[in-house]
Amino acid sequence: MAHSPTGFDKPRPASAIRRIRVGDLPRAMREDAFVMHAMYTDPDASERAFFQKMVPVRTVDLTRFDRNHLCKMSDEERAGYRQAMIDEPVLEYLMISQGKLLDGWHRISTSIFDGKTKMLAVDFTGLVDTAQTGFVSEVVLIDSLQQSVSVPSL
Repeated sequence: MAHSPTGFDKPRPASAIRRIRVGDLPRAMREDAFVMHAMYTDPDASERAFFQKMVPVRTVDLTRFDRNHLCKMSDEERAGYRQAMIDEPVLEYLMISQGKLLDGWHRISTSIFDGKTKMLAVDFTGLVDTAQTGFVSEVVLIDSLQQSVSVPSL
């Protein structure tokens, strides 16, 4: 299989997982998710308990995004996002909930510009109420659960 600059086309091991523990996500991602959870879903939430939760990893269809809404970025900015996704593969994951994008527009824009047609996403449905957040960008899922995803140790 050809090497992709963002690593999306890397073969995944057979022993891969379908869920990821919130606490295993990069610090900024898990803290953003917790803040949204505590603000919009459960004001009495415990950070410690939230970080122990398991969330599904889904596959998002990038061909369904309107190219007019992509982030305008220079070649240097796209190269920076591309390199970040290579250096820390878990940054490949978008953040979604209830079929709406919570975080990842720059990664989506870079990936679409690079010709990618799908991307992995961590699904916080049930943990982040998008009706309260105001997030409106819908995502189209390719499958119900990502069939094989390996999570690098952080």
